[in-house]
Amino acid sequence: MIGGYRSRLATAVVALIVGVAVGAGAHDDDGKRRRGDAPAPRTESLDRPRHLAVVRYKPHVVLGWSYDGAMTTGFEVERSIVDGSPDARPDQFKRIGVAGRDARSFRDPTSRPGMTYIYRIRAAGPGTVSPYSTEVIVKINTASGRRR
Repeated sequence: MIGGYRSRLATAVVALIVGVAVGAGAHDDDGKRRRGDAPAPRTESLDRPRHLAVVRYKPHVVLGWSYDGAMTTGFEVERSIVDGSPDARPDQFKRIGVAGRDARSFRDPTSRPGMTYIYRIRAAGPGTVSPYSTEVIVKINTASGRRR
């Protein structure tokens, strides 16, 4: 038990020296990370994606953006449902997909007529993510062309 304590203490000291916060109890006595205790990704090294816009919304929403940063491995696309559904929660975003590192657009195949969505994206890289882009709101008309 003493050896496990020393191991955690040494990990914490090394983590503080390199500027990484390690939560107490984040590792078992054998040094392995427990499930659910993954550290939050850093957000300081990647640029924010810019100019997020709706390129098309029929039959599905297509988003487009620009990005000039380096070291990205892809883009995380998140969506929030505003209305038209019992699951509507405009303050709760869920990841709906990931676009590749060279992608500058994303098609949401689950978007439906009569719904209003808020989208945002962020760049992802090795162990880090960018701040979120600005958000865009899209209301998709019903199939007849009339708003629901």
